[in-house]
Amino acid sequence: MPNETNNRSRLHPTLLLVTFLTVASKLKARAEAARHDEAGNVITDNLAWIVFGVIAIVVLGTLIKALGSTVINWVQNQLGV
Repeated sequence: MPNETNNRSRLHPTLLLVTFLTVASKLKARAEAARHDEAGNVITDNLAWIVFGVIAIVVLGTLIKALGSTVINWVQNQLGV
């Protein structure tokens, strides 16, 4: 029985990855089809890049805020400051 549980725990991330890749490929195909249908839709594409850029900046800022103090404290402890 322990091997079954261990195999399931290994299989779960793999299934998630395969599902994500399948959905991503379908979304990519739909996006390519939409680009061919609406070639003049430049404003929407630019707005999407802006939104993704803002989301990335917010995520990075949150990570730096959360992990930055931990790293600084660790360095100070290592230096004995």
